[in-house]
Amino acid sequence: MIGNASVDIWEKEGVMPIVKFEDDLNIFCFSIAGDPNPDGTIIPYTYGYDHPQVLSHIASLNIPWCPDKSQNFSTSFTYLGFSWDIENKSITLHDHKRKKFLNCVNNFLASFSGAHCQMQDMMKIHGSLCHIVYIYPDRCNHLPSLLNCQQLASK
Repeated sequence: MIGNASVDIWEKEGVMPIVKFEDDLNIFCFSIAGDPNPDGTIIPYTYGYDHPQVLSHIASLNIPWCPDKSQNFSTSFTYLGFSWDIENKSITLHDHKRKKFLNCVNNFLASFSGAHCQMQDMMKIHGSLCHIVYIYPDRCNHLPSLLNCQQLASK
């Protein structure tokens, strides 16, 4: 709800577009028409806001702001655990997330190899793997449902 309130305030103040999922958000900043300099030359482009201005719009709310969830405007940024590079049109899995997911898979295999697992455990690992598969273009772009594998799940 706090994130949604922030987005509502920013949009009212003309800060957009904003992409938000749960507590992850990214604000984009596009150039607008250039302004004339006092000497008559034209500044090629300007921006309607900068990062400190964006945060100033919600400063009075005293929202605890996590620096890891925010970054200055850039064509390269981290969002949802992925490293996005707009200029190069690429998305990669952050190394921290890759290691985290690999550890989860290894723990799952070690815990349930040859044994039944709880549905909740299987759903958690399935969700993590689904998250990764969206950025892996050399294979299929979906993950077959583990929920159909009765040998993995206990009822």
